[in-house]
Amino acid sequence: MNLLNLLVRPELGAFIAAVGIFILFAVVAGRQGFLSAQGTINYLEVSAQLGILATAVALVMSGGRLDLSVGSMI
Repeated sequence: MNLLNLLVRPELGAFIAAVGIFILFAVVAGRQGFLSAQGTINYLEVSAQLGILATAVALVMSGGRLDLSVGSMI
């Protein structure tokens, strides 16, 4: 796999954005406990709960049987 194929993948943009957001929070809130073990436990606990729900919604939407977008709710 060459470098051009790696750079055009959509996952790379999401990964770079996630790393950038983590660095931003580390700089802004690093001294308030964001980088400590307890801070890591706190934000990973919330993200795990949201990740479980997001996985279920993604599976339903990728099946094509139900549209959960905002437009379908109105």
